[in-house]
Amino acid sequence: MEIEDRVTELETRMVFAEDTINELNTIIAIQNQDIDNLRKYTAELKKKLDELRENSGGASLENERPPHY
Repeated sequence: MEIEDRVTELETRMVFAEDTINELNTIIAIQNQDIDNLRKYTAELKKKLDELRENSGGASLENERPPHY
């Protein structure tokens, strides 16, 4: 294999590697946004659960039997 062929092969591989890196960066950015959204949603759910516990008069909802028992 001549030097020009080797350089061309390396350049081709580099382009594919750069494309892969860019694609992975995009995926990571989307996942970070999803994680942030899930954290906000979890915080909202926790707040609502705390409010339910406060409004239940101190009764524990965790030990309460469902109505079908």
